[in-house]
Amino acid sequence: VREFNAGGSVNRPSVTLERPIDESDSDTHFDLGLAYREMGLYEEAIKAFRKILGHGKEVQSHLMIGLCHRDQGNQSEAINQFKAGLYVERITSEEKLGLYYEIGITYEKLEDPQEALYYYEMIVKKQPSYRDVGERVTTLKTSSTTSNMARPPASVDPEADAALDRLLGSD
Repeated sequence: VREFNAGGSVNRPSVTLERPIDESDSDTHFDLGLAYREMGLYEEAIKAFRKILGHGKEVQSHLMIGLCHRDQGNQSEAINQFKAGLYVERITSEEKLGLYYEIGITYEKLEDPQEALYYYEMIVKKQPSYRDVGERVTTLKTSSTTSNMARPPASVDPEADAALDRLLGSD
C-alpha cells in the first residue's frame, strides 16, 4: 500500500511493530536489521544493528552496518565499520576473512586497486580458496600491469624530449 502526501509524491512505507522489542534481545534486533536492509530501509537497519553492539554479534553488526553504508554509496563509512569489526575482541578467523573481503570490494568501488589488493592478499595467505579472491587478485594485478604498460611515461619538458629524439636520431 502506497500513500501519497499533499505534494503528490509517494511516502516511504513505515514499519511498526505491535510491541516493543526488549533492548537486550540481540537476535530479534539483528533479524529486524536484516529485514530493514532487505527492504532498502538502511537508516532503520543501521539503528537496529547499532542496538546490539556490545550485546553480542558485534562483528556481524559492524559488517551489516558497513554493508548498509556501502549500499547507500557511503564507501568510507563502510570501510570504517568493517575495520571496527576487525577490532572486536572475540572475532573468529572466518569473520576476519569476511571483513577483509568486504574491505577489498569497497576499495575496488573506490577505485583504489592497491588497497583492495592488500586486503585480498591477506585472505590468500590464510585461505587461498576463499570465495573468488584468487580471481580478484589476478584481475587487479593484471589490470595494474596493463594500465602501467599502456600509460606513456610522463613528459617533463617537451623541448628536452625533442632534444633527446634528435640526439638519438629519431625525429
